Amino acid sequence: MNNLIITQVEEKIKVSGAGVFSASQTFECGQCFRFDKNENGEYEGVATDSPSASGHFARISNSDDGEVLFSGTTMDEVKNFWISFLDLERDYEKIVSTYSEDSHIGVAARTCSGIRILKQDPWEALCSFIISQNNNIPRIKKIIRSLCENFGEKTKSGHFTFPDARVLAEAESLAVIRSGFREKYIKDAAQKVADGEIKLEVLKMMPYEQAKAELMRIKGVGEKISSCVSLFGLGFLGAFPVDVWIKRVLEKHYDADFDPSSFGEYAGVAQQYLFHYERCYASDE
Repeated sequence: MNNLIITQVEEKIKVSGAGVFSASQTFECGQCFRFDKNENGEYEGVATDSPSASGHFARISNSDDGEVLFSGTTMDEVKNFWISFLDLERDYEKIVSTYSEDSHIGVAARTCSGIRILKQDPWEALCSFIISQNNNIPRIKKIIRSLCENFGEKTKSGHFTFPDARVLAEAESLAVIRSGFREKYIKDAAQKVADGEIKLEVLKMMPYEQAKAELMRIKGVGEKISSCVSLFGLGFLGAFPVDVWIKRVLEKHYDADFDPSSFGEYAGVAQQYLFHYERCYASDE
């Protein structure tokens, strides 16, 4: 979709023509951990675009008519970073329609149609999903916030950048962030990325299975984390992370031999529809 209209509306920047987008569904579906809802109902946070480490701050919400609203940022930032980060130019209505024949994913996709898969920095995604192991979202956010405050750089907006891999690799200890057993995995990932043993930008150009295998050379990175990083950090929309929620969905609604790859090139989007629906709406059935 390239028919976006970007306008200044008083103190906010409005993006129209993106189709269905929900700030709450996008930022509450467990794919990122540095955006929080403020007292005005906006989701505010910092995102990084590789190779820049400066970070981009914005407050993001929906207007009454469903359009995308930005504040705390500039028109140039919206055009050159945030539209891409939020994947606003992709036709998600078409993706939702591809699942209409499946009685369960069809309902989940329509209910959660406002989800967009964010184009996150691969290093931040890798580090974040290592921290997510056997963890809940509030604690994941707390650890990541501490990581940024202790090892990132403070920006002009008063927020902190996500720390560079080299900074973490050279840190004597990460004990201050209280990540427990995950510290050794963060350190190994940081060392391999800093030394160029794992080139995250190169992984984007590899076949999916090969990229995932490279990620699994990092200590503590198995099938689930490598799939999450592939989907949320490397842009492999066919990746299908399986956790306890997704196992529950598949067992409840699909045959034992069901292959998630049958969801096709947007299997990762389908996974988010299923995941968010199961957590937030399934109890209403």
